[in-house]
Amino acid sequence: MSKRNRPVPHDRVRWTCPRCEKRYLIPKGADSPHVCPACEESEEEPIDAAGPPAFPVMKTEEVKRPESPDTPVRMIAPRNRRHPAKTLMLIATIAWPIAAIGFSVMLFVESITKMVPFGDDLYRYPNTATTYSRAELLSSSIITGCGITTALYFAAMCILMVVWFTTKTEECN
Repeated sequence: MSKRNRPVPHDRVRWTCPRCEKRYLIPKGADSPHVCPACEESEEEPIDAAGPPAFPVMKTEEVKRPESPDTPVRMIAPRNRRHPAKTLMLIATIAWPIAAIGFSVMLFVESITKMVPFGDDLYRYPNTATTYSRAELLSSSIITGCGITTALYFAAMCILMVVWFTTKTEECN
């Protein structure tokens, strides 16, 4: 016996929703509803006369007002968003090795172009007697480039951590 042709219990009556055309069994003596519960829920949500928006709409939370009027109002970030200072920390962490390598290469190229070749694989600054090999120039450029970018990265992280700890709220972790 198919699902549609099952016998109806004697205390129930078949009823079809006029909107979605789903079938229900309702008590025999009860008044028939005008729509089913699912259609009734969709009726409660207001529908704009212009139709659905062209872009997704997010529901926002209300701003909590302080107890006294002298206390400033702080905006509450949505619970699933990352704090802006944490996002900047992530960007700085990704950018640090790129900056270190780029700065080291820039220092090496600059030192090679300012120096004068002197003998086989040796370079010296004009008007000085000090000579450097290509390997010495490369290693000093790498050490200087990484040292300077690491110091700048450390300073940026300290500033961002102070900003994060002073503006951190319970909703924004």
